[in-house]
Amino acid sequence: MVFYYLLEDSFFLSLSLSLREFSINICPSKYIVKRISLDISQVELVHSILKMNILNICQCMHEKIQRKKDIQRTITTEQEISAADSLLALLEDLSISDSFEIESEDTLDTSDVENPDSDSDIETEDQEYEETRDNRQFSLEYMEKVVNFARPNISFTTVQHAYPRVTHRMQLKRFREYVASNGNQRQKLKRIANIVFERFRHAREKNLPVHDVDIQRWALHEAKKEDMCEFTASHHWLFNFKKRYSICSRKVTKIVSRRETVDKSSIKRTADEFVNKVSKCISKYRLDAVLNADQSSFNYEIASNRTLSYVGEKAVYVSVNSINATTHSYTVMPIITAAGQLLNPVFVCLQEPIGRFPVTKNVFSPSNVMLTCSESGKLNKSLIEYWIQEVLDNVTTTRFLLLVDQWSSQTDVSVYERKLTKGQSCNLFVIPRKTTSTIQPCDTYFFRQWKELAKRIYHRVAIDELDVDLRSRDSIIRLQSLVHNQLISTIFIPMISYAWSVCGYIPKQYPTFSNVIEVCFSFETSRCSYSNCDESAFICCSHCRKTLCFTHFFIMYHFH
Repeated sequence: MVFYYLLEDSFFLSLSLSLREFSINICPSKYIVKRISLDISQVELVHSILKMNILNICQCMHEKIQRKKDIQRTITTEQEISAADSLLALLEDLSISDSFEIESEDTLDTSDVENPDSDSDIETEDQEYEETRDNRQFSLEYMEKVVNFARPNISFTTVQHAYPRVTHRMQLKRFREYVASNGNQRQKLKRIANIVFERFRHAREKNLPVHDVDIQRWALHEAKKEDMCEFTASHHWLFNFKKRYSICSRKVTKIVSRRETVDKSSIKRTADEFVNKVSKCISKYRLDAVLNADQSSFNYEIASNRTLSYVGEKAVYVSVNSINATTHSYTVMPIITAAGQLLNPVFVCLQEPIGRFPVTKNVFSPSNVMLTCSESGKLNKSLIEYWIQEVLDNVTTTRFLLLVDQWSSQTDVSVYERKLTKGQSCNLFVIPRKTTSTIQPCDTYFFRQWKELAKRIYHRVAIDELDVDLRSRDSIIRLQSLVHNQLISTIFIPMISYAWSVCGYIPKQYPTFSNVIEVCFSFETSRCSYSNCDESAFICCSHCRKTLCFTHFFIMYHFH
């Protein structure tokens, strides 16, 4: 049996009585929140126990302390003297106190208070935090098992033997409350987050657009089911939710039909089957004889789609030399190998009004560019035959494996057999429709790096207002020649090899690689490496590793 004896307005003395001994503890009065009535014999018993001799208490304490081997004698400090004075004053209050109240130890939970007042109405914050932290360790299923086991005729000791993690009676009451409300607040919030994430995942699997307001609306709907009227799905909750599940706002890069969304699983299955089929064949070839050729369009003028500007600005404008140039394009068709090589030359098809270059003007013709043109700037069947004869025939010698996409003009194997002049054996694989974004090496990573270089050149001309017309024929040829020349460096072999391994055609060949930004646009010095040049650095050459200004790189045509 446990009794509590009131020492002062703010402290109780607890007495734990048994047949052989009793123990004394002191605690703040606000922890004791429920009163009971005892008969006069119990009151007299407690009062007689409290009439104790201070000298006897101190003597017992001195003897017990002397028996402790880990306590050594030291010089007495002022803090120790002050602590001794406080203990003595407390013992004196204990021996002379005449007023007392008897309290029960049924619970420390404030929900049991029958007559709450301002002095003893709630638990301390520290105790409440400890209880909440302890209860977080239990799942709802565990609490249900404990509650079902702890029937009215079962003692708390029996419950502890069956469930050792339950350490005090207060937990049983909390467990009953949580089970009655289908979990505590933390568990309800977790269920809400899980259900909202499942709805988000389902929407994105169907390629449906999702915004912050949708997340908050779903969360409020689930909170209503959980009877959490105080839950508001605040911006702070939304921020934590998106951080936990790695969700952020992304720019839409491609619009697809609903039918294509429904067929996503079948498209993935087709892609996996194709990759497995090609991988088995690749093992029969040298990696430098496994090729991927693909076309990519480049606008005649590339404008940045992002810029720094003023906070709160409603309309953000970017100027270009010609709106028409931002919608008209030409075609670039490189070849890369599974060994990480970019082959030379690159095939470039420009747009000419009459479908051929003017005979009265000299066209800039670098060694690493095979140039052609059409009225649209796009390739056609005759130009593919020209590419096979002038490019593919020169970069292959014996047997090779070639990956191309579904464009009909390049999928006829008989054209390759007819145009290849060295008796090469071409094993042609056509990548299935709608899978090129994930299993075509040029599309998965390589073209992104190529266009990064081109964008940097366009941006420097625009921001510095240089007198360079990048829409002109010679400037375009110069730009593509320099980009190709930078990417053909051996420093980019691991990067190009990665484009093949990320598709699944070959195992990873290199542990790490450096991309275009890391190689060409990450440099310590801010000046051009050429002597007597005070211009700021624009690029670090991937071959010689010199930092070059725009003039020495583009205008002076820095070519290796």
